Amino acid sequence: MASKYAIVNSSYHTTALSHQGGPLFPLVEGAAHAFSLDALSVDSKNVATVVKLELSCRVGASGLASAIIAGTAGEQTELQCRMTYPTYPTLPPQDQVYHWFSEAGCFVQDPSRPL
Repeated sequence: MASKYAIVNSSYHTTALSHQGGPLFPLVEGAAHAFSLDALSVDSKNVATVVKLELSCRVGASGLASAIIAGTAGEQTELQCRMTYPTYPTLPPQDQVYHWFSEAGCFVQDPSRPL
């Protein structure tokens, strides 16, 4: 993935998820929720590191899924999140946008707004 800080060539696998507050579903515009997760990061050299991430999210508007990804059926709901890195406290928080796609039943990071 690319960010404004660097290109990161690694994969993340969630190993623990902890709910901190606010209901995730139903996704109601303006609602807030927060959670933390432990992720196993494996880089291109096959070095594994456990990274703690904390996310605080607010639910945005819903609309047609095809407005975000052409040809996608159903609706999507935007989630605006701020991610912090307790494992790396000197890293600044990052704002991210995710979409819940109802037809697919999954979250996808907004392809039009990279990290």
